[in-house]
Parts: sequence; C-alpha cells; structure tokens
Amino acid sequence: MVYQAKVGNTELSTGQEQASLLPEGWQEIGERVSMLIAKAWLDAEFKQRLLAEPRETLEVEGINVPAGVRVQIDQLNHNWSIGSTPGLSDDVVWRIPLPPKPADISEEQLSALTSGNLSAVPKDRIPTCC
Repeated sequence: MVYQAKVGNTELSTGQEQASLLPEGWQEIGERVSMLIAKAWLDAEFKQRLLAEPRETLEVEGINVPAGVRVQIDQLNHNWSIGSTPGLSDDVVWRIPLPPKPADISEEQLSALTSGNLSAVPKDRIPTCC
C-alpha cells in the first residue's frame, strides 16, 4: 500500500511539509511521544492501552490530538508519518511507530528517557517525529 501525506490534492513529500499538519509545538509533542514509546517498551500494560486506544492514551498523557486526525500505532515501522491514503480515505492519519525494543537499549536508559532525559538513548535508536 502506498502511503502519502496529502492535504487536499497537494502531496506533502518532506517531513517538514508533513509536520505542517501537526499543531504548533509539534517538535515538543514528538519528543513527548518518543518518551511514550520508551514507556510502552518498559510497561506491557501501557503498551496494550496505547495500541487499543491511541488517541485517548495520548490525551491522558497530555498530548492533544487535533480534531479530524486519527491516530494509529504502527508496530511494523520505525518511521513516523502523517497524511492520508490516496484512494482509501481523505482522513488525516498520524501514524506513530512502535517497533520492537532494540536489544541494545537497557531498562535504565529507557527509564531515564521517560523521565525527560532525551539524551539517555541515542537518537537513532528510538523513533522520533518528522
């Protein structure tokens, strides 16, 4: 399936263009969601809640999702995306990756990340937004 970010009939090909669909302050939101990904890797119950009710779970964690944006958790990819699926729906979908936890990241590193230490885990080891 081809997945493309799109507003109306305009395709958004860059991460910056796709990020324009997110509310102001999206970079901070991206960091906070990365912390939630780490939390999901540490806490199986939280992970199940995030998978079952992604929008509600983000909102409980203080992340407001704009009206008209659906949230999907994608366990197969490491990349974020936001957009619509041409031919299937014009709905804007924010896909948040939740790949398996890398084996070389310790629980101590993940705990530090969930506490706000964004440098606890190398940036290339945890999905980051846009």
